[in-house]
Amino acid sequence: MEVPARHDWWVWNFILHPSFGLELILMALAGWTLIRNAWR
Repeated sequence: MEVPARHDWWVWNFILHPSFGLELILMALAGWTLIRNAWR
């Protein structure tokens, strides 16, 4: 996926991109599932 350059510091281009938010949500769901299954 191509991330357009909109900010001066290149890191903000990735952190503020909507696909990064979606990835964080998916990682949080995966972590929650692992923790929930480990406590059973």
